[in-house]
Amino acid sequence: MTGTKPAGTDDEVEQALPFLEVQRRVLHLEEQFNSFLKTCPIPIVIYDLQGLVQNLNPAFEHLFGWNLEDQIGEKIDFVPHAERSSTIAGIEKVLAGEVLTNFETRRLTRSGELLDVSLTSFRLTDEAGNPTGIIVILRDVTAHKVLERELRRRLAFEESLVENSMDGIIAVDPQGGVMLFNQGAGRIMGYKPEEVIGKIHVTELYPPGKAQEVKKALLSNRFGGPGKLTDYRTELLTKNGETVSMRLSGSLLHEGGQEIGSVGFFHDLTNQKLMEEALQREKAITEELVDGSPIPTFVLDRDHRVVFWNRAVVELTGVSRLEMVGSKEVWKPFYPQERQVLANLILAQDLTLLSSLYGGKKLRAYPLLKGAFEAEDFFESLAGKNRYLHFMSAPIFDRNGELWGAIESIQDLTEHKALEARLSELATLDGLTGVFNRQYFEKRLEEEVSKARRYRDHLGMILLDIDHFKEINDHYGHLVGDQVLKKTAEIIKSCLRTTDIVARFGGDEFVVILPRTDAAQMASVRERLEVMMKHLTVLDQEHRVCTYTVSLGDHTDDRDYNQILRKSDAAMYRRKQGR
Repeated sequence: MTGTKPAGTDDEVEQALPFLEVQRRVLHLEEQFNSFLKTCPIPIVIYDLQGLVQNLNPAFEHLFGWNLEDQIGEKIDFVPHAERSSTIAGIEKVLAGEVLTNFETRRLTRSGELLDVSLTSFRLTDEAGNPTGIIVILRDVTAHKVLERELRRRLAFEESLVENSMDGIIAVDPQGGVMLFNQGAGRIMGYKPEEVIGKIHVTELYPPGKAQEVKKALLSNRFGGPGKLTDYRTELLTKNGETVSMRLSGSLLHEGGQEIGSVGFFHDLTNQKLMEEALQREKAITEELVDGSPIPTFVLDRDHRVVFWNRAVVELTGVSRLEMVGSKEVWKPFYPQERQVLANLILAQDLTLLSSLYGGKKLRAYPLLKGAFEAEDFFESLAGKNRYLHFMSAPIFDRNGELWGAIESIQDLTEHKALEARLSELATLDGLTGVFNRQYFEKRLEEEVSKARRYRDHLGMILLDIDHFKEINDHYGHLVGDQVLKKTAEIIKSCLRTTDIVARFGGDEFVVILPRTDAAQMASVRERLEVMMKHLTVLDQEHRVCTYTVSLGDHTDDRDYNQILRKSDAAMYRRKQGR
């Protein structure tokens, strides 16, 4: 019987192989899905039919603040009251088999911040097709919505300008179909917009051959550069067949690098006087808009003379318009000595001096305007106040593309910078005791260890631990425990040099870094602390005296991060045991 196999063994193996292969593939798919879930930058959450969380990815944790460990098997209460009915209706559609795509709604973060989101959801089913849960994919569109609302506001304003303009404005698609035909064009040519838009090819608006001439000029370099027309003379054909002379300015329209059409602004030369009056009105409105703007703004002409100085910049600098308009001394309100401001350098096109004067002041090209730059600077006693300002300057070109002047706008960042500095300071401090926190301590310890190693210098450390701190909290209450921590921190600070660094290391532990401190100096500091730390007292709310002691351990001349911590801790433990 040697060498024989049990009956049926080969058959059983062959039958098991497909099952094992399916099982392997299922496990592989599960691994792929989990990998996708973890690395996907878009927030995803998976619910069961009871609305309980089955899974969520790191992107969801980052955006909304809830993590998988706390929320698995729980509900996430992040649907605002105003969105609940539409959310319930959406869930019902998804469970019925509908895929919810780009559903715009709002959701709350764990901290209470309200976000605009675009939501996509679909149901999960078992092998029989029965629903087992739903997947929800959320995309944060808050910034997009803010921009969208602002864009709608601006478009409404611009559409009003287009429709009420005295000029004819005509836009066409790449095939020559008319997409925009404003009332000004209607007044010139006798058409109603609905007679033209989507119904007439642009060549029908010109005398024979003129449309081809315009297109050729638009693509040439002769009238403002390829894709632009400036003060181009042509003719249009009215509805009743008359030819009218026009001055045309236009350009190709692009989106994402692709041509989407062209737009032309037609000036009727037979109504030159009316046009000039309209332009004067527009100029007055524009000047009033800039002058009434809350953003401090001034304009220099090509000779570097101030030609515009709005009310906001008067308020900022304390220098009147009368003093500045016509002057070349635009620097005077800002600097004690003569020097170039950003607008001067934009006019001079002097990038070398621009880099020299502003290179260390967050200078960068402004991304939305060609030739524009922005920077930041601190100004002492500007109109009697120290101010931190952000300024942006851009060139101004005339209709011929020649540099006419430069505009500079200013934003006062003083309060913002002060808040930034305060927040930065608070981020390094322990909120209760006012000494540095552990995160800041660890960063500084690494720096000081590295410095001591590099220069072969002394470095000392002291660890302090409040004895029986838990019993103090249990017996006297946490308010007294807080007083103990605060008082201990104050005493430690009073015994140290300004170069020493004290931090709260843990609940009742403090740590001190003493740069350039040898063993003899360390002993002196330790003795001073031990004297100050004997029989400390605080009063509770009932004026009972709480007495406590502090143990400390120290170590010096170790240039290894972990060793100096470990040895200081060991020294403290030995002294605590000796009490």
